[in-house]
Amino acid sequence: MLLVLGVVMRRDVDFMGSLRVYAANFIKDFGIAIMTSVLLSGIGALMLYYGVQGYAFAGNGALIRNLAGSMGSGIQGKLLMYASFGLVGPIFEEVFYRRLLYVSLRQRYSMLRALIVGALLFALVHPEALFFQLIVGATYCYLYERYKRLSILIFSHMICNVAIITYAMARY
Repeated sequence: MLLVLGVVMRRDVDFMGSLRVYAANFIKDFGIAIMTSVLLSGIGALMLYYGVQGYAFAGNGALIRNLAGSMGSGIQGKLLMYASFGLVGPIFEEVFYRRLLYVSLRQRYSMLRALIVGALLFALVHPEALFFQLIVGATYCYLYERYKRLSILIFSHMICNVAIITYAMARY
């Protein structure tokens, strides 16, 4: 608690300036996130329609059904599912995969090599839809390289996860 308070109370960081920049870019970031989510959802729908790698979200339904069963079938279980996979998960994944991993790779390697390795590692952690997650990981690495704004990726990841959870819960 004292560590967090110490970081917040630092005098050399312009928190109000950072907040103004964030507020000024919020609409633009959210717009890019929505467009990215629509693009990725379209790719996923095409993969589903044409049977590429079976189904783009093949394992998500069973995974979400099992997790929902363990969290409870009531409203609390569903809220916990949306909170963990639709809100908290995307924040931690984007901070780890793009801000820590991709930036570290990018400092050592070319953009293409860092993008491929970052996307591959992201996809390997999501084996239920490996090929689709490779596309998602590459897209997010490219967007981070292009805009250097993690908020775009977090918003897009949240939108996609909520859509996948909703689809899987409605289907199963």
